[in-house]
Amino acid sequence: MRTYSTEQSPTTEQPLATATEEPTDLRVRRHGLAALLSVATVAHVLRPQWFLAMIPSWVPGGRDRLHALATLAEATAAVLLWFPRTARAGGVLAAATFVGVFPANVEAVRRGGYRGAPGWLSTRAAAIARLPLQVPLVWWAVRVARGR
Repeated sequence: MRTYSTEQSPTTEQPLATATEEPTDLRVRRHGLAALLSVATVAHVLRPQWFLAMIPSWVPGGRDRLHALATLAEATAAVLLWFPRTARAGGVLAAATFVGVFPANVEAVRRGGYRGAPGWLSTRAAAIARLPLQVPLVWWAVRVARGR
């Protein structure tokens, strides 16, 4: 279990936090990442064709199996992130998943967009714009995993 600082507040005699209380900013980051992964999981379940089309044919394991694995990883990370005791594992799993699915985002650019996605999301420009977003997602997950 993580412990947090119990320094005295400079203006009062009350501690800033108890030994088991999670700082609000960390809780907000953790819950935000859990919510994002929860929405992604629902999208994977409701619109699998969007994600199946992104998986490069050269990646071993078969598209259906890899899609199922990515969906399971996102769902598991989301569940782990909702709770402080398992947030470290959730952050590590989220970061690994974000790195692991990056080739699919590159493949979407190569193929000209996210096939089957609605409107602008199906364009190559959307796929290109999506690529650099993977970096802050990995950073966010690592930061949560480190308890920061």
